[in-house]
Amino acid sequence: MLKKINEKEFDEYINFAYELAMNKEKCSYPIFYDGIKTKKVFFDIEKESFKSKDSEILLYIENNNVEGWINYYYIEDDKYIQLTTFSIKKNTNIALKEFIQYINNKFHDYELYLGFPLDNKEAISYLSTKAELIESSYNNVLHLNDIKLLSNNKNIIKINRDNYHYFKEIHTDTNLYWTEDKIYNDLDNWNIYVKVLNNSPVSAIFATNADKDILEIFGYYLEKDNKDSLKELIENLISNSYVNKKYIIFFEDNSENEIEILNIGFKCIGKYLCYKINTK
Repeated sequence: MLKKINEKEFDEYINFAYELAMNKEKCSYPIFYDGIKTKKVFFDIEKESFKSKDSEILLYIENNNVEGWINYYYIEDDKYIQLTTFSIKKNTNIALKEFIQYINNKFHDYELYLGFPLDNKEAISYLSTKAELIESSYNNVLHLNDIKLLSNNKNIIKINRDNYHYFKEIHTDTNLYWTEDKIYNDLDNWNIYVKVLNNSPVSAIFATNADKDILEIFGYYLEKDNKDSLKELIENLISNSYVNKKYIIFFEDNSENEIEILNIGFKCIGKYLCYKINTK
């Protein structure tokens, strides 16, 4: 059974929710066992969701016992739903079945995104037969305190509103939620670097402010799949970020996890799988 949480229950079960979130076999993405996010960050995120009109926290209850904590948010204009927390002590498959039905009953013609670590075998097993796998990637973390200052490539420029046309020219993937128009409208929250040769963009990297201490690499484009170009872009991003940020995270979808191969300092936390369901 799913039950919308009240304030008393929030205070009663928030520690239970955090303990589950620290277990990679029981939780969803975003994860909190990566050595970056603190318990306070978890509490703050959940409290903010509890107060938000665009999110909802549910308790999963079996035989009158609270066995799980589910937090999701939605964007009405985009018909978009995503998990903030989905942590279940036991019977994750049953909890997922009930949650998906709950969302189907409440939201029509939305896209529901459910991200889980590969280690959560029960969730992956259930979703693999019920949903579309849209992403499978390695979760990599870089501690900027461990990195020495790197030199900048003079051909790589930081993108602002005045030179955004360089990024717009290269960022043409219309299948992404973050299109060039959406990024432009939210540019203050992005760090974008483009390599320009002969006044033409040849490669780019773009990262978003996931948190005041965390920068997340969202994507990149390379000149002729040149891996040296990727290293150049990341080093440029690092050298311009280490003063204001503590960590960089990067979900690498290449099967060989090339970000580790580059030997810059990223460490792999695990594998992330994201599934999509279209609500009825």
